[in-house]
Amino acid sequence: MDNPTKSDAITSDTSVKEVKKVILQLEAIVEESHDAIIGKTLDGIIVTWNGGATRLFGYSRDEMLGKSIADLFAPGNRDELPGLLDKIKKGETISDYDSIWIKKDGTNADVEFSASPIHGEEKGLIIGSSLVGRDVTDRRRKEAEIQSMANFPMENPYPVFRMSEEGKILFANKASEIFSLSVGSVAPDFWVNLTKDVSRKKETIENVEFGVNERMFSVDIVPIFDKKYVNVYGREITLRKKAEKDLQESMGKYKSLVESSVDCIKFFDKQGDLIFINNGGRKEHNLINEDDTKNFKAIDTIIEEDKSKFIKAFEEAKKGISSEIEIRHTKEGSNREFCLETISPVKDSTQNIIGILGVARDLTEHKKSTEAIREANAKVFELQSTKNEFVSLAAHQLRAPITTIAGFASIFEEQLQGVNITKEQKESIEAIKKSAKDMSYLVEFLLKITRAESGKVRLALAPINLKEIVETVVEVLGSELNPKNQTVEVGQDPDPFPSVFLDKEMVKQVMLNLISNGSRYSPNNSTIKVSMNLEGSVVNISVKDSGIGIPKEAHGKIFGRFYRADNARAAASGTGLGLSLAKALVEIWGGKIWFESEEGKGTTFYFTMPIVGKIETAKEMVLN
Repeated sequence: MDNPTKSDAITSDTSVKEVKKVILQLEAIVEESHDAIIGKTLDGIIVTWNGGATRLFGYSRDEMLGKSIADLFAPGNRDELPGLLDKIKKGETISDYDSIWIKKDGTNADVEFSASPIHGEEKGLIIGSSLVGRDVTDRRRKEAEIQSMANFPMENPYPVFRMSEEGKILFANKASEIFSLSVGSVAPDFWVNLTKDVSRKKETIENVEFGVNERMFSVDIVPIFDKKYVNVYGREITLRKKAEKDLQESMGKYKSLVESSVDCIKFFDKQGDLIFINNGGRKEHNLINEDDTKNFKAIDTIIEEDKSKFIKAFEEAKKGISSEIEIRHTKEGSNREFCLETISPVKDSTQNIIGILGVARDLTEHKKSTEAIREANAKVFELQSTKNEFVSLAAHQLRAPITTIAGFASIFEEQLQGVNITKEQKESIEAIKKSAKDMSYLVEFLLKITRAESGKVRLALAPINLKEIVETVVEVLGSELNPKNQTVEVGQDPDPFPSVFLDKEMVKQVMLNLISNGSRYSPNNSTIKVSMNLEGSVVNISVKDSGIGIPKEAHGKIFGRFYRADNARAAASGTGLGLSLAKALVEIWGGKIWFESEEGKGTTFYFTMPIVGKIETAKEMVLN
């Protein structure tokens, strides 16, 4: 051979035999090694595989003998192998090389290995290599963790530095540059004095606050006595200080609001002792000086009958429950006879109850006003009852003479049959009869309204068909509608419309009054539209005409007894009682009645009928 170190002069068979021969001599020693010991040819073919390699990679000896070492390298690391083999062929030793190999289960392992050339019997002849490797995955992970911990101060966004007792900076992260500190420099006197203070007191100094370049910081200085240095940990508190400032300003405003409140605002500890009372409370309880406030006992200002309510509410607040109570004060204890007081727990940031808040509002004037209104309502009710009784009595008293007049007029008319009387005399008799009829109608109307307003109407509830009622009303009003060629149009949703439980005569009276009203003030050849729809638990009905409309100034009076707008008086005769009766009847069954109108553009009256429930029958659905 020209050059005995060249591996290409060796046949494959010779290499394998010689490598095996050398490696087998060491096999007994290395078999039990914890490290993977692998023998391979210069081409990377595995020829020996110890127990450590099996334990490390999971492959048995039989599985790996004859395989290429490249099969163990992770795909991303296989391009390293040719260079490593070249170094072996040149007789170089590879030490502590890091790579990633693949285990039998498919997981990656961080492997650190060393590879040395194996020499044959012929001097200088390289016939293969031995590789000793170990799994360093856990070690690498721990090293990474240690390095991460070591990097922590440097990566900290806030200043962290170490300083000797003399003020020399031993370590400083990048964030410490805000303090103009760097490794090797001497800290300003501010820091040196703090360090000396820590060393003298032999304890940590916390939350030292100061400003730098319009930013606020807080630092903790921790002494390490056996090392004779201190560690300084800083944090920026610019936003916190701004928030505190805003909070202080806000608290100032709130305190001003509390002090300026006319309500009595008190803060007690959980034992019931007064901690704070605002200006409104001091005025209410006549607390002139500090001694008055110091000796103030809220319970002593309350009348005996109401003290138990206050005590119970206070105890509830101690359990976290708020209460609102009405209490009465003694004349000596307060200038407010009645108060509505809210008693609530006050909690800290951890939700612990630290005190009790009482806010009392003066109800004295409200109580007096309420009582005055009650008395006024009672008087109005009494007057209304008296009026209704008078109207009822008057109407009943009028019935007899009206009936007598009507009767005598009819008798007189019969006796004059065949008698030659003048036209004027005949018209007088007709006028007497008509006046008696109108008076009788008016008396009946008044009695109906009086009964309705006094609640003396008895409802005869039965399932009724609203459309049939409208049709009946149209027949009754034929003498009014037909001469004017007026029609009534009925719309309903749903169609067919369910029957409803109501007093048939009462509903008919309301429909008659509204349709008659629409006919009276609408032109010839017009249509009166009646619509009904079911909306939830309410039946809505409307009656729309195209008549003269109601002037705006008359809107608030239209349901009053005997009231008729000026344009209505000019257009047609009437009593002014129809709408009043309709309103009284609608309100008896808990409904509402209202209208929309514009003078010259007609009027639409609306009224509602509440429904209690629904009953399915064999023929139809009935609402009751």
